Amino acid sequence: MAGNENQKRKTLEIARLLYQRSDEDHKLSMQDILEHLRGLGINAERKSVYSDIDLLTEAGLDIARDGGYYLASRDFELAELKLLADAVAASRSVSSKKSKSIIKKLQGLASVHQARELNRSVYVSGRVKTENEGLLYNVDTLHEAINRGKRISFLYYEYAPDKTMVPRRNGQRYEVSPYLLSWDSENYYLVAHHERYGALSNFRVDKMKDIRISDADRKKEPEDLRDYAARTFGMFAGDPIKLEIEFPAQKIGVVIDRFGKDIFTSRHGDRMRAFLLVAPSPVFYSWVFMLGQSSIVYPEQVKNEYHDMIKQALKAQEEQ
Repeated sequence: MAGNENQKRKTLEIARLLYQRSDEDHKLSMQDILEHLRGLGINAERKSVYSDIDLLTEAGLDIARDGGYYLASRDFELAELKLLADAVAASRSVSSKKSKSIIKKLQGLASVHQARELNRSVYVSGRVKTENEGLLYNVDTLHEAINRGKRISFLYYEYAPDKTMVPRRNGQRYEVSPYLLSWDSENYYLVAHHERYGALSNFRVDKMKDIRISDADRKKEPEDLRDYAARTFGMFAGDPIKLEIEFPAQKIGVVIDRFGKDIFTSRHGDRMRAFLLVAPSPVFYSWVFMLGQSSIVYPEQVKNEYHDMIKQALKAQEEQ
């Protein structure tokens, strides 16, 4: 019986060795494998190791035998792991502590040699990582509530002048019907029906705490929900309206990146106009200003609000 258990362990240890220590640039010789097994107190002959490798190959491991033994392919290619590691490191929605934990787990999907290449320093100008260690768990809870079609309640926090996080509404819980999670301006937002106001609202997920899933069913999902996030800038809630903007023709790519190719546009020499369905907000006005030499053409009310915002900014600057 002991010999049989030892044989099972030998096969598993060979698989572990290949997974952890081998890749195309780091091949293992038969002697490497035998010495590794001896170091674990497992005595083996070459013939039995050959049989183990054949068995592991039949089980699905892509073991190459080109100048040595190594795992030729894995669930994730090294380039894919680098991409995931960079995304985690750069994301402001993942805390520094959680980023290190996730990247360490990603390293476990590569050989120890390749894992060193995942210790990457990705710097994004102006990036501030979230301090909310529970954000990922918030996301998981919200997905559960959405999939189950249930309402939720939670505490919603904001920064006070002394830079501490304090609950809004004196700690009174919010009750909403959750519909979807949106990624906007590098933050997670929950799009939900606010029971108190009877309308759609947006909530920063990293500012939500103590999320509880209710037994009550959520309200029916609006038919135009999928378009809601696209026409809401910075997740400022509001009723979308039809408006027209004018901007330099070379900025068309910026407009398409935000609204897609299906928007109606017209060319006017070296300038263009686009007809959009948007909920006007300070974030939208800032986006228009960012286009450079751009303007809101219609409607007049939105045009005036945009002008007033620019005038107020100039006035504040002049008073400095």
